[in-house]
Amino acid sequence: MINKNKIIIRNSGGHSIIKFNEIIYLKGEGMYTTIYTNNSDYVVSRNLKCFEDKLPKYLFIRIHQSYMLNINVIEKVLSNKSKIITETGIELPISRNYKNKVKMILEDYYVGVRI
Repeated sequence: MINKNKIIIRNSGGHSIIKFNEIIYLKGEGMYTTIYTNNSDYVVSRNLKCFEDKLPKYLFIRIHQSYMLNINVIEKVLSNKSKIITETGIELPISRNYKNKVKMILEDYYVGVRI
C-alpha cells in the first residue's frame, strides 16, 4: 500500500513502513522487487512495474528495465550518461531505452543544468 509519503510492505515479521525519502533505489528481478534503503533491504513479491505505476513520478524515475531511483539521491551522472552515482556511492546503470527520458527529467529537475 502506498500513502502520501510512505509505503507499507508486508514482510516476514508483519509490515514495514518505509518513507519515500529513505528509499535509495529499487531493483526488479522478475516478480520480485528489492527496495534498498539506508538501513535495510526489503524484498517484495511485486514486480518493478507495480512500483513504477504507484510511486510518485516527481520523486522516482525508471532508469533501466531493472532499476528505479529516488531522484533526490543522485550525486552525479557520469559523462557518458550510462551510469548514475548515488550519494552513498552506488553505481546504477542507465539503459539506452531510458537514457533520453532520464536526461529530460533531470534537466527539468535541475533547472538550468544541461546534462
